[in-house]
Amino acid sequence: MGSIYTDARDYRRALEFYRRAGEALTQVADPAVELAQLNNMANAYLELGQFAEAEDGFRKALAIALDMKSPTLEARILTNIASVQLAAGQVQE
Repeated sequence: MGSIYTDARDYRRALEFYRRAGEALTQVADPAVELAQLNNMANAYLELGQFAEAEDGFRKALAIALDMKSPTLEARILTNIASVQLAAGQVQE
């Protein structure tokens, strides 16, 4: 559901559904699911201009990607972090 609201550019509702999904899936203990939730929420925060929240979410997702030993996910999340820093005017970062 969160992805549908993201596609509709209703980021606040998307965040609510991503939060609910995280609560519902707390018993699953699947790092890929947690990474996806954090990444999706961070993308919504980025679109809302909430750069600190976006970067925090991406950094948490990056920690999971590092634990998963997935260079592809790591690169993707690092790109997301760079996009937040660029949008926030932190070009030096």
